[in-house]
Amino acid sequence: MRAVGIILDFYGFKSFDRTVEITLAAEIATMARTHLKPRLIFDRCIVFLIQRRVQVPRSGVLLELIRSGLQARKVELIGLMDTHLSVNTGVNLLRYSHINGPWYY
Repeated sequence: MRAVGIILDFYGFKSFDRTVEITLAAEIATMARTHLKPRLIFDRCIVFLIQRRVQVPRSGVLLELIRSGLQARKVELIGLMDTHLSVNTGVNLLRYSHINGPWYY
């Protein structure tokens, strides 16, 4: 790990820490609100980290952040639908989704 720090310092990068993770999670939430596909969100996360000269973590870390961001957005949308849609409209929406197949990003 010491060598990683030396290499990061040499190239002017900083390590991926909790502060960066929180900032990146906020960016992912913004991207999820604009209905971007997960692959595009992943690519933009890489660009985000490189522009800020931050070490790019293992892909599993990014994938988990993206997954949790998309899941949080899904829960938010379900809450909005439960709050604002009438029962009849919800039934019609479910019927329509079964006719046309599942919805994907």
